[in-house]
Amino acid sequence: MQQINENLLVVNAGDPWEEAMNDYLKIYLGGSIDLGEKYNWQNKFIAGMTKLTDPQAGDPRYNDKKFLIMNPRVAVMNPSPTLDNPEYINKMRWEFDMLKKADAVFCNFSKKSTVP
Repeated sequence: MQQINENLLVVNAGDPWEEAMNDYLKIYLGGSIDLGEKYNWQNKFIAGMTKLTDPQAGDPRYNDKKFLIMNPRVAVMNPSPTLDNPEYINKMRWEFDMLKKADAVFCNFSKKSTVP
């Protein structure tokens, strides 16, 4: 979990849910995740939200709003996406739980992705 500024919090795959997060506008990041690829669109989205929600320099329309970004991307994962891989099962459970809690889902599908 990473508190970017007073208006923006990012949770990553595996981070636990806290009741206080229910008060945020929750955005789940869905779409292409090609592990090992250099283009990390999730970080680009988070950087844009960081600028938008900055209490001093951001858009004043969002000064009183709190956003929670749910980012399923992991740096390294056991590459075996099978039902007998507990790491994979836990990640999928986290993703399904976050999707159910999300107020909005932002999807990005890269043309060059092998894993849309």
